[in-house]
Amino acid sequence: MVFGHRCGSWAASVVGLLLVSGVTGCLESSTSGPGEEVAAVIVEPSQATIDVDGTVQLTGTVFTSSGSVLQSEIVWTTSDVVVAEVDEDGLVRGASPGTATVFAFSEGRTGSSEITVLDPGPQVPDRRADPTKE
Repeated sequence: MVFGHRCGSWAASVVGLLLVSGVTGCLESSTSGPGEEVAAVIVEPSQATIDVDGTVQLTGTVFTSSGSVLQSEIVWTTSDVVVAEVDEDGLVRGASPGTATVFAFSEGRTGSSEITVLDPGPQVPDRRADPTKE
């Protein structure tokens, strides 16, 4: 599994957004049916909290202006690969403590999820008495 999915093909409609926000990733062409244009991309969950090295699976749903679900390619990117990495399937892994936004792009539309990554701290062994040994 590859995290921090990137490539060099950028769609002109989002180059400005990518440059301003520092988003890394790639955008590739996707297809939709005749007359069906992407109106919105909804990402679920819209926010999540995970530990460093923890994961959360994001899902993206693409909608037409009539509200129909459209089968369209989604390209995932992250605003900060130091904090959260995302693969081509929307699986996010916490890399270091902080907050990052994960974006889902499809045909010029964008959805997002805010990811907070926490430091789990040192692992402390459970030193409670074993109730089976008395």
